[in-house]
Amino acid sequence: MWLIGIVLLSFFAIAEEIEMVEEEVVYHNIRDSGQYAEISPERRQWFKELRNPNLQKNHGWTSCCDDADVYDTQFRVNKTTGGDEWFYLYEGAWKRVPPSAILWDKQAPDNRAYLFLWSYDRKTVLCFIPPTGGI
Repeated sequence: MWLIGIVLLSFFAIAEEIEMVEEEVVYHNIRDSGQYAEISPERRQWFKELRNPNLQKNHGWTSCCDDADVYDTQFRVNKTTGGDEWFYLYEGAWKRVPPSAILWDKQAPDNRAYLFLWSYDRKTVLCFIPPTGGI
């Protein structure tokens, strides 16, 4: 009988540990929990409606914002190749913005550049809005 009790206690301890891990994952997914209350309704709507149709193939959705966070960083552009190649600074190294992530037809309300990294891994570029007027 005591063996069954130990097995049950072990099961509940494992279940509780699994719940804690799930809570940690949710905690790291940043969502608007009121911290962006000062943003104008127009700007909030712009972010909400921002879509990249190229995401559908690899991720199954098109929203830049729902599963991504804006990564505030520095940008560079290489115009020597005949087309704009955009780079962003990530953890001390320059990384190329994938062409499929660049939304040339979008313009941010404040004319800044915006880079959206997937909330899941904080590395995958989902969307990039080039700044209006260059950098």
